[in-house]
Amino acid sequence: MGSGGVTTLVDNLGYDTYDTYVVWSPSWHGSAGAVTMIAGGTGGVVGAGNSLVGSHAGDRVGSGYYSNLGGGNYLIESPEWNGGAGALTYFSVSNGRTGVVSAANSIVGAQPGDLIDWYHDSLGNGLYLLNIGSWGGDAGRLLVLSSGAGGYGWGYADDPGKTVTISPEQVAAIANTGTEVLLQANNDITLNGDILLDNPNGQGGELVMRAGRSILLNGNISSDGDVSLYANDTAGNGVLSAYRDSGLAEIRMAPDTVIEADGGVVAHILAGLGEGSAGGITLETVRASEIDFHGTLQHGFSVTQGIFRGTGTIQGNLSVNNATFAPGHSPGAVTITGDLVLGDSSMLSIEYGGTEPGQYDLISVGGTAYFDGALELLSYGGFTPSAMLTESFVSGRVSGAFRSVTGSLAGLVSIPAASNELIENIATILRAEPLEPEDTFTPPQLQISLDTSFEDVLAYPAVNALVGTTQQLQNAAVQLGARREARIQSFAQAIADLRSHPSRADVSECGEGQSGSSGQCLVTRKVRDLDKLIADAPVDTRKRIALLIGNEAYAGDIPTLTTPVSDVEAIASRLKEKHGFNVIVLRNASKADVIREMNQLATSTVVADSVMVFYAGHGYQDEGDKGMGYWIPVDAKTHSAAGWISNQDISKLLFSIPARQVMLISDSCFSGSLTREQRVKAVKNLKREEVLKQRSVLVLSSGGEEPVTDEGRDGHSIFAWHLLKVLDSADHGLTGFDLYRQVHENLIKEYPQQPQYGASIFAGHKGDGDYYVADRP
Repeated sequence: MGSGGVTTLVDNLGYDTYDTYVVWSPSWHGSAGAVTMIAGGTGGVVGAGNSLVGSHAGDRVGSGYYSNLGGGNYLIESPEWNGGAGALTYFSVSNGRTGVVSAANSIVGAQPGDLIDWYHDSLGNGLYLLNIGSWGGDAGRLLVLSSGAGGYGWGYADDPGKTVTISPEQVAAIANTGTEVLLQANNDITLNGDILLDNPNGQGGELVMRAGRSILLNGNISSDGDVSLYANDTAGNGVLSAYRDSGLAEIRMAPDTVIEADGGVVAHILAGLGEGSAGGITLETVRASEIDFHGTLQHGFSVTQGIFRGTGTIQGNLSVNNATFAPGHSPGAVTITGDLVLGDSSMLSIEYGGTEPGQYDLISVGGTAYFDGALELLSYGGFTPSAMLTESFVSGRVSGAFRSVTGSLAGLVSIPAASNELIENIATILRAEPLEPEDTFTPPQLQISLDTSFEDVLAYPAVNALVGTTQQLQNAAVQLGARREARIQSFAQAIADLRSHPSRADVSECGEGQSGSSGQCLVTRKVRDLDKLIADAPVDTRKRIALLIGNEAYAGDIPTLTTPVSDVEAIASRLKEKHGFNVIVLRNASKADVIREMNQLATSTVVADSVMVFYAGHGYQDEGDKGMGYWIPVDAKTHSAAGWISNQDISKLLFSIPARQVMLISDSCFSGSLTREQRVKAVKNLKREEVLKQRSVLVLSSGGEEPVTDEGRDGHSIFAWHLLKVLDSADHGLTGFDLYRQVHENLIKEYPQQPQYGASIFAGHKGDGDYYVADRP
């Protein structure tokens, strides 16, 4: 008895109790061990009725350290329990702890050594975060200890009749380690503050809320992971129906609240307590890579990025721009009581698992479905049609037409001649971007009529924006058709590899101990850390840096190019001599070369710097995913896409550069997909000092989402030649939009190729900023 000593306890105010003690007896009962809390003047025979005890010899309960958690709460460590698996047991001055150590009253290890190394942090409100570094052979484990309940976890069966208040900071403390946070309530979950989840070492853990009735969001959620909301949860998932109040279940965001997630956002109303228990979903502003709903959206919704999918009803209009609408969950049905408006840069993705009702996605529109953009038709469940598809996936009035049809079933639909793929490609590059009123130039008009083979092009509303003569259009058709076919043939195996493994080209983010100098991982940073630094920084530019990449010496079956190296060398010379840039030129760069130099920009530049990246070389856009384009380095292979660099990773690399002024110029086929996030227009009375108080990330592409010509002048591509002319004549104050406008105006007079200009929101662009190309007096 007492071989481990005697401890005077501290009460919840931090004072010694003087009359309450713990007696530590690890050698008790053949080294089973016992921990006994006694008050002065009491006594008795040690046992499970008045002490915490081990169950067999060698457990040595209480042989380790004890931790004072504060507020009269303690943790007892028994590292030798159960053959060295170990146990941590909570007790308080007010309640004590008795009984045999087990998983019912302690945190217990699963294998020897699990609880050798651990520490705790207070989260406030009677909650503690336990970081067990030695768990599972150093795999590690994070647990939340609730002192009020004496256990850990907030599941449906944990104190089911209790109202638990958890602060947003407590949720963030867990999720910011990369660990999932699951909150369950038999009745309602209410958020009354803002939750900011921002893991400094990578992606944050998923935030999941599951409520037996409703989820009520009166604050904002910002997460660098996923956010999942499930209301009207089921008894099968653990809801105790006796604690679920009557009334309709809902997911409701308060007016002007925002959910912003780098990952996906799920909002589902489940089956719950049966018929009549499901209410609606009220979404305000939601920005995420994917939004998935199930139930009834109480008002119209606008989608401007990522993928919007789900099943149910939308009470109002649905507008989709720069995004994909994918109804159903293989398959599903969406009812829209108002209009469905698909913008010119949108995609509608429809799945067919058969031709019988209920085997393919269906959209019912109470107003009018306005079609534009691309249509993707996909097979699932091994469905292979034996004939042309004639089943309509839309019920209601229809206006407009899709510009292209892609996907595994694209060849099994009959589309009008005006949507013929070759004609559509020609029409796309001839369709000028709509110009804002403040723009001063207008593309030239057609001088003579088109040949009959292009009559269908005239059906497009933008006919007045077509440029070029009949001969130029014919040449464009021949060249684009031949180049497209050659490209598909060259990359056929790589494209098939990419379709089977969409993440094949992805590059992982640099983890602990990894160096970005290897070119095998992406250096990352958090833009939120930068906002205040940019706002407080002086408006002077510290240094101007340009990284120029020219790829032309491709190997194997990938066609060589003739101008990229001469293009980057000439542009580097202009930027250095005329505009004061420090230049870095990569000639015939591998994938690792490109990533390594971009990582170097991320680690060597500061807020006050200005960074430009120029790429010339092969590019490709997956026709099965209109949002994903690729750079093709010189070490790429024709049988695999592993050597390609995706737009997504390019955006991540730009995101990691801390400079407030960043511009990417891409002279490659399909480079226009890089500009799709947000178009940029001319801003009158642009004030330099205001622009330099925010982050600007701009992208200028040599063409739209189509092949661009290899033809040029004086050994340069036609785009680079016109770019050099503008740089030669540039005066102080030339912005990226000015550069785009002048290049665009001159280029389209010679060839039907449409440069594009946009802002990369994903890479951290803010507000109405622009990039200063010529910034020296």
